[in-house]
Amino acid sequence: MKLLFSLTLGCVVLAGPAIRAYQAPLRITVRVANPARVPAGTAVEAERTAADIFKKAGLEICWLDCEKSGACLSEPRRLEFRLHLLDAPPVTLSADALGYAFLTHAPRNEGSYAAVSWPPVRHLADTMEIGPGPVLGAPIAHELGHILLDSHAHSHDGVMAERLRPADLIRAARGELRFDDQQAEAIRREIRRRGD
Repeated sequence: MKLLFSLTLGCVVLAGPAIRAYQAPLRITVRVANPARVPAGTAVEAERTAADIFKKAGLEICWLDCEKSGACLSEPRRLEFRLHLLDAPPVTLSADALGYAFLTHAPRNEGSYAAVSWPPVRHLADTMEIGPGPVLGAPIAHELGHILLDSHAHSHDGVMAERLRPADLIRAARGELRFDDQQAEAIRREIRRRGD
């Protein structure tokens, strides 16, 4: 009887912290406009790569194709963000820039969006031994990171490095590219704030 009580108590003690530590996953939706006509398979692989980077930060992403859904005609809701896959890089960006984030700094960043230019991504992918999906997914995560961090700041390395180097893109393809701990916490805090 004493042994049974000890085993039962041990299970309760062990299960206690795990139950308290569980939190429902944080989720956002990204509305994707694809005027660049990035091939569907590449776009799916890029979304998977970016989602994997965010998942390590504690955030799940639902991707919404604007052309197929028609839902992108309305303004995004609180936990929805816009991504544009561009068919040409803006002339105001440096030649090696893969994308940009337009931040409004409005209370919930209304009007902000991320954009990644497909031609330089495709050109870079052609020079590497990995497919174009991870090469596109890493800058997608980077630019969405700017919106979720409400900042144009960069880190020395990781997904928020000022320039994603080929080594970073290879890390993205391997599932090793990530936000640092402070960035991940700031992103989770921002999503919780928006959800309130």
